[in-house]
Order: sequence, then structure tokens, then C-alpha cells
Amino acid sequence: VVAADISPAMLQQLEAGMKENVTAGRVSCAVANGEALPRSWSETKFDVATSLFGLIFFENPRKGLLEMIRVLKPGGCIGIGAWGGAGETPAFAVIPAVMAELSQQRPSVATALEKLPKAAARISVQDVEALARDVGLEDVRVHGPLSHALEVPSAEAYWERFSLGAPGTRAVLAALEPNDAEDLRVAVLAKALALGGSTSDSGELSIRLEAAAYFVTATLPSPAASSAMPR
Repeated sequence: VVAADISPAMLQQLEAGMKENVTAGRVSCAVANGEALPRSWSETKFDVATSLFGLIFFENPRKGLLEMIRVLKPGGCIGIGAWGGAGETPAFAVIPAVMAELSQQRPSVATALEKLPKAAARISVQDVEALARDVGLEDVRVHGPLSHALEVPSAEAYWERFSLGAPGTRAVLAALEPNDAEDLRVAVLAKALALGGSTSDSGELSIRLEAAAYFVTATLPSPAASSAMPR
């Protein structure tokens, strides 16, 4: 198994979580751009290629999918994780909503956000399904929703996972003045608690917000059929 990510930090987390498999040589990691995988992988040819909530954020998802096809054996399988639409994923709507509110209230926040490069828009599971069919993959299927909610034990845990763990949000925080960044954090925590906060019988606070996930699977055609596929 080869795990690829453009972020070395993400691969370090994977290596730490799968230390035994990495040490035994069952899993290896490679820093790579999903839209331009190593050319040598064309010779390796994998049985399965997956993208877990990565391709949906690519600047050019079609290019990323074609790269997956390039390194896949004929008859091999492709799997792509994708989040549901905005109505199915309020867990991810909290931070953008708070940013929008603060940018309207404070010119300093609006100015900082305007200076940041525009992030690629997340494509939907329907877009992934259509793309898989468009590039000529066979037996395209959508599975899900596979997860109906994301739960974290506290408001701070929500902030760690969805704010500090997101490159786009980290870039925003770095661009803001310290007082604006702190106010953003406080507002995000308050909104997350308002939307999904609950207290157990023992008094422990947690946040549970909907985030429907889907998995699109497909198969690479035989050599004769795949020769006619777009490149």
C-alpha cells in the first residue's frame, strides 16, 4: 500500500497511526500532488486507487481522476470519498458562515480574506459520479450516506479538528489580526455549540453535527476498452 498526500504533515500523522505497518513495509508514504502523481507509478500499476475526501477539493478533479486511472491496472478498482451537499453537511458550514458574518461586520476581516487566494470549490458526490462516467469508467456506483454525523467531545475539539486541522482556515487565521482571530474562534465555538451542543447525564459536553459521506466506486475497463478513454 502506498499513501500519497501533498502535505508532509498529513503523512506524518498516517505514519504515526500505522507505525507497525510502516515498519513492516506493508505501507509506504510519498509526498505527491494528486493531479501529477510520480511518472514511475505508470510502471508500478496498482490494483486499487482511492481518494478519501481529497479529489473533491482538487483544482482540477478531472485531471486527478485521470492520474488515478494512469497508475491503475486494467480491471482495477477506483474509490472516491465525497461529502454530501451543503444541506447534508452542517458540520462544515459553521466556519464559513462565521467568516462571512465577521467580514460584514469588520473591514479588517474582509480585507484579510480578500487577500487570500481563492480555494477550489468542493465538488459534490453527483459531480464525482458524472465525472467517473465521463472519463469512461465502468460499473460506477454511489454508496451512502455512510456517515450521518461527526461527533467531538468538546467545543475546543471541534476547533482543533475543523479549524486548526484545515489548511484553508489556518491560512485565514494567519492573515487575521490576533484580536480578529480570537473573535473568530469564539464565534465558531458558540455557533457549533448552538447547532449541535449537548450535555450528557454526567455533565460532559459534546458537539454532534450532521456530515453525510458517500463513496463512489468504479472499475477501469479492459485494455481494449481503456485505449479509447480520454487522456
